Amino acid sequence: MSRKLRPFALFLCIGTVLYMLFGWKLLQNRAEFDLSKPHIGQREWEGVISLWDYPRPFLGGGSNFGWMRDRIREFEKAHPGVFIDLYPLTWSEGRKQLDLAVAHGMCPDIAPVGDDLGYVDRGVLEPLDRFFTSYETNTYHDYALGAVTHKGSLWGVPLYCAAPTMILNLDSFAEAGVTPPENGKWTYREFAESLRQNTLDRDGDGSPEQYGFGSYLLNGHYNLWGIIFSDGWEIYDPVTGNYRVNTPEAVSGLEKLARLVLEYGVAGTDLATATQDQAWKAFAVDKRVAVYPEGPWAVQELKRLRSEGRGFEYGTAEYPVGASGFAVTVGDVAAYGVFRQQEGHKTKVCVEFIRYLGESLEGQDKGSTGLMPVLKDDVGQWHDLGELSRIMVIPKMDNWPQAEDILNRHIRQVLLGEEEPAKALQEAQWEIDGLDAGD
Repeated sequence: MSRKLRPFALFLCIGTVLYMLFGWKLLQNRAEFDLSKPHIGQREWEGVISLWDYPRPFLGGGSNFGWMRDRIREFEKAHPGVFIDLYPLTWSEGRKQLDLAVAHGMCPDIAPVGDDLGYVDRGVLEPLDRFFTSYETNTYHDYALGAVTHKGSLWGVPLYCAAPTMILNLDSFAEAGVTPPENGKWTYREFAESLRQNTLDRDGDGSPEQYGFGSYLLNGHYNLWGIIFSDGWEIYDPVTGNYRVNTPEAVSGLEKLARLVLEYGVAGTDLATATQDQAWKAFAVDKRVAVYPEGPWAVQELKRLRSEGRGFEYGTAEYPVGASGFAVTVGDVAAYGVFRQQEGHKTKVCVEFIRYLGESLEGQDKGSTGLMPVLKDDVGQWHDLGELSRIMVIPKMDNWPQAEDILNRHIRQVLLGEEEPAKALQEAQWEIDGLDAGD
């Protein structure tokens, strides 16, 4: 009996040895086959998605990152097995952190860089065309789609456009006996005259206690640029791919800004030197400024001050109309991009999350926060700018941070009376051309 079992025992031993040597490979191949054709109910991808983002208190949620954390919880609940790790950035240091991550190959999966075309040229972003039909891309406004399109491909998903608006201290207007602009619209001449009447030297010592206009000059903030662009300046040449700043329209716009300080005296020289905190305090806390351009967060902060009994009645207005024939506001499109991935399924989930962020904003009432819609059929009550073609979005190429720094340095010199506008922009053009040559 035992002799009859020997061949079977021998076969069993050989089979066991073969399985130990090669069975793991068979299982791996089986697993790979199953992943390519998932069973019904099986999830395509599970894991952790790293998300870097800036604070967005104007979107609500109780804190600087409250809105985003709420969206993360909702998405994770709807996608079991997917976890999103949020790393908070600051507006002052976030770009440096992202650039450092790119330089060392330590990129997050998702970050708000979809409108920064410099990252596209560095080859670190995923093209997203395959996730959108032509019908879906056509639902975006041209200005929003243009901000995330480069070299014929789509590199980001727009959520909204944050643009500064002119905020008026209506209590100051009433004290000075000045009528606010009708429907928030004014020409440059009407704008300058209103500022003049709102500039008050109450004790007659020649130094105004209140200026009609106040702001600040800082990279990444375009509060003053709506005035500079008002005569039709087109800063980017899509044919050459270069920035053009030495144009008659740019010189004319810069002259209009400079007159507010140097000729009309409706703004102090600190327009060129004040920090954002200093300028905001002068307007919102000390009430020494009547008109102040600022982004979406400012309206929420003014509401908070009013609720605490420290605020004032306020309104909003467009930028003054110049030679272009319409008001211009220079906005930033909030668009998230996906950094290069090894797994196609993970890329798809990243895009699904970004699209979910956008869907959660559709139809929401943004009031007069300065937010602009990116979708043509968004029925939310956004800031009433009029025609959305008036939104200027500066294409952010790889050398934009350096070019912007050059421009702001020369604008500052003009506002301090140390350079003439034409000469300043001529020198700025030489320096920016030098950046291009260095590439």
